Amino acid sequence: MAAHSSLDTAITFASGAAYGVTTVAVGQPFDTIKTIQQSAPAGKRESILTIGRHLYAASGLRGLWRGSMPLVLGGTFMRSAQFGCNDLARDALRDTALPRFRIGGLVDTHVLVAGMFGGVGRALVEGPTEYVKIRQQILGPWRATEALRGLGITIGRNTALFAVFVCWLDLAKPLGLHPFFYGALCSNLSWLMLWPADVVKTQRQSGKHGDASAFALLARAARTGTLYRGLLPGLIRSSVANGTSMSVYKFVHAELSRLAGVEQHSNI
Repeated sequence: MAAHSSLDTAITFASGAAYGVTTVAVGQPFDTIKTIQQSAPAGKRESILTIGRHLYAASGLRGLWRGSMPLVLGGTFMRSAQFGCNDLARDALRDTALPRFRIGGLVDTHVLVAGMFGGVGRALVEGPTEYVKIRQQILGPWRATEALRGLGITIGRNTALFAVFVCWLDLAKPLGLHPFFYGALCSNLSWLMLWPADVVKTQRQSGKHGDASAFALLARAARTGTLYRGLLPGLIRSSVANGTSMSVYKFVHAELSRLAGVEQHSNI
C-alpha cells in the first residue's frame, strides 16, 4: 500500500509540473501586463491595450513573455509542490482521527487544511522566482540578496489562495464541468476573494515602493482605490491559463496512471 501511495504522489507531483509549464506558456503575456499595472505608482493608470502596445513596440512579441524563464523553472516546481503537498496532506488527514466536517455545510475541513499545506509548499518555491520574474517584467534590477523580499506576503497569499481554490474545486465537482471550465471558474473565484494580497505582493517585490510594509501598502491601496489594480488582465490570464492547465493536469495524471498500471488517484 505504501509503494502504491508513493507512486500516486509521484504522479501528482509530475502532473503539477505539467500544470506549471502550461500556465507560463499560455498566460505569461497577461501576467506581464498585470504586473506592470500593479507595480505602477498610484497616480499612473494605463489600460491593458496601452501597456500591450508599449511592450510590443519596445520588444515585439518577446516583450509579452518577459520574466518567463524564472517561471518555467520555478513555476514547474511550485505547481508541482502545491499539488503534491496538498495530496500528501489530504491523504495524511484521511488516515488520522481528526474530525472531518463541512463548515457552514459547504467547506470540507480536510480539503481546506490540505489546501493550506499546498499553498505553503508553493510559496516557498515561488517567493524567490516570483521576485526575479517581477523585476524582469518591469525591467528593474534584481539581486540575489533580495530574493526573499516579499516572502511573508507571498506565503500568506498562497496559503489562503490555494486553500480557497481547492475548496471551490470540491464544491464544483458535482456540477460535472469540463476541467477547462471548472479550472477557470474556481481560479477566478479565488482571485476575486484575494486580489488585494496579490497587488501588495507585486508592489513589495517590485522595489518601486521603497521599504513600505505589506500592511502599509495595503492601507495605501485602500486609500487610493487601487486594491484591485490589474484585475482585468489577471482574470483573463487566470481563465485561459488555469483552464488550459487544469485540462493538461487531468490528461497527464490519467496518462501517467495508465502507463504505471495503477488506478487513477487524484484529490483534485
